[in-house]
Amino acid sequence: MPTRLISITTKDKVVLSGSTNTTGEHHSLDYIPGSVLLGAIAAKLYAKLGDSHEQWQVFHSGKFRFGNCYPSTNAQQLSWPLPISFHFPKNSSPVMGSKLDHSVVVDMRANDAPQHIQFSQMRSGYVSSDGTVTQCEKSYQMKSAIDYSTGSVKSGQLFGYETLAKGQVFTGKISWDDDLEQTAPELVTKVLKILTDETLRVGRAKGAEFGRLSIQLAELPDSNQPNISDTFSIQCISDIALKDQFGQPCYDIRWHHLGLDEHDLLPIPEKSFVRTRQYSAYNGARQTYDQERLVIEKGSVFTFSCNNLSSEKLVSIQRKLNSGIGLFRESGLGEISLDTYPIETKQSNLIAEQSTQSEPSELINWLVKKASASAWKAILPTLAEQLVSELKKQYQTGRTLASVGNDDTWGPNTHAWAAILEQAKQIEDTPTLMNKLFSGNQPLIYVNESIQKAKAGDAWQSEVLDENGNFISIAQWFKVELTNHVEKSTVPLSPFLQRVSRIMMSEKFEYGVAQA
Repeated sequence: MPTRLISITTKDKVVLSGSTNTTGEHHSLDYIPGSVLLGAIAAKLYAKLGDSHEQWQVFHSGKFRFGNCYPSTNAQQLSWPLPISFHFPKNSSPVMGSKLDHSVVVDMRANDAPQHIQFSQMRSGYVSSDGTVTQCEKSYQMKSAIDYSTGSVKSGQLFGYETLAKGQVFTGKISWDDDLEQTAPELVTKVLKILTDETLRVGRAKGAEFGRLSIQLAELPDSNQPNISDTFSIQCISDIALKDQFGQPCYDIRWHHLGLDEHDLLPIPEKSFVRTRQYSAYNGARQTYDQERLVIEKGSVFTFSCNNLSSEKLVSIQRKLNSGIGLFRESGLGEISLDTYPIETKQSNLIAEQSTQSEPSELINWLVKKASASAWKAILPTLAEQLVSELKKQYQTGRTLASVGNDDTWGPNTHAWAAILEQAKQIEDTPTLMNKLFSGNQPLIYVNESIQKAKAGDAWQSEVLDENGNFISIAQWFKVELTNHVEKSTVPLSPFLQRVSRIMMSEKFEYGVAQA
């Protein structure tokens, strides 16, 4: 597939609007879209192609592809958007000199983020194959409309343009299908001649002082068959507009986009990084907006695992890498690449340093401790309701065993639970509270060895059945339940008992469950 490296030098400032908004501050793109080149060539060539079939082949079919051109420090070297899987620690610089700092940058596809470090995503900038990072230079210029009737400035007509700076170099690719080279070589010649022999003007205000481009072309070698391992990544070099097998827009690369079978690819979402947007491109020839586009943004990365692919399927992937995928490929969309900046060269020293990191700060320890201390609050209501439900069953069982009528009370009453509530509010320490409830010379609840000291008619000595069907006092049953709670639950005993006591005081099960 014939491909040329296209090198563009801005002879003037260039105004390329980043959005179609007509109000607010003006913002420029930081690259030259393929659609700009397509439009500039169409302005010179479209009317000269008398045959509509030729017009279709060059400008609409996707057989001739004008790729996006990105900032570069070398006119003979391509650059790509930084993958958004690249992250770096906050308050640090990911670039040392003009190169990516491998000791700082972490590629999240290959690594898990080190703990206790906050990362920022690299959302702008471009990188070449040797690791050189390039940012687009911009400037801002204020303008004013002129009242031609007076020759003076129009009132209230001050505006400004953000522009690409003069003298910058942008590189990209232009390619076309093999059959176009064979069946219509004169079309290819005409397009290349316009690119190299004529001065193109692009962007807004190109009829004034903005927009001139100088273009050079160079040969690009054919790509070799891709070397795909069990796990590989595809990076979006440009925005991509995809449709699923039902013709609906989609935001992920699927097997059929690469000419494969469904079982050949398995996406790995946790190692994929995707950003999306939607916009309506303005068509200057028709003086209106085109259909809205839903696209995956450039820099997005999709990671897959695959089965052993046959040579035919590898050829299919290579064809897609060369020609692009999706819609609007003639205007720069759909360009993809196999991991343009290899993962193995991006292993950050931060990963190695993680094992030798110092202990977390006192602030981190305090925050972790505080979070752990308050986590039980979420489950306190549920645990309290569970114990109240069991108490309700024991009250029902006890009334049945004692043949208590509806007019009589049975078991610990409101005053007994109020006494427990008072102790739970005063004592936060769990062992001390358990001792106050069940131990000592005068426990609040008499059980086991102290049962003979219980006062006659003590409601806590009312009988119920344990899980084996044996007779025990409700005091003994209640102590077992609280002991299990202390041993198994993270909820402190004091707030737990406070909540249980308040519920029992309001329910008044001693008067019969039916009246609760």
